[in-house]
Amino acid sequence: MTDALQCFKCGVQLRRAVDDNEAQPDEGVMFSASGNYGSTVFDPMDGSYLLINICDRCVAEAGEQGRVLVGRAGRPVMCDVPIADDKTIKSNIGFEVIDNGALVHWNKDIMGFDDYCFLELEDLKQGVPNNIKIHLDVDRLISDLERVYENIDKKEES
Repeated sequence: MTDALQCFKCGVQLRRAVDDNEAQPDEGVMFSASGNYGSTVFDPMDGSYLLINICDRCVAEAGEQGRVLVGRAGRPVMCDVPIADDKTIKSNIGFEVIDNGALVHWNKDIMGFDDYCFLELEDLKQGVPNNIKIHLDVDRLISDLERVYENIDKKEES
């Protein structure tokens, strides 16, 4: 692997996690910022952004010192998804957008959030709310689930 951008904080040379992306570090985190109100250095409002890398050691140290916040733009949407004529598995089918996710202090022991939104067949039939983005064909999922649930019911009756 070749070199990635150096750590923004300590300057250590980071290695690329993938060959074709200079910004994607191995043992580091890539941050991007499109600017913000209040910056006198970078806030172009034209879609451009800055990228920096910070090594894992520096991120962990800053987290322990209370200088890192973690937020959330959304949470996974889960649903039973057919995998056979009479069997389903809980699977990620999309993303629920959260407009005002709370910020909390982060440290290396907080890897993320473990909650999710679960949609039942009836929820899908009633229509998916605008803040939920599904990456499957909802009508086909409904049809497939109805067929599988019908087959499960028949199997249980016999």
